[in-house]
Amino acid sequence: MTTLRVSAEPDIPSITAIYAHYVTHSAATFELDAPSQEEMSRRRGEIAGRGLPHVVAESSGKIVGYA
Repeated sequence: MTTLRVSAEPDIPSITAIYAHYVTHSAATFELDAPSQEEMSRRRGEIAGRGLPHVVAESSGKIVGYA
């Protein structure tokens, strides 16, 4: 079963890996180099700081997506 929840700082490595895959293997993003965990953490903080949702999808204890 997949559940959605608010993201947390410990989710950053999984979020970074998911995004890096799409930077490297698709045209879904305009970035040429995958951002670091520090950059992804900064982006998450900026979104949350604006009062906007930042969520992850979790299945069997593994992060399988984020928005």
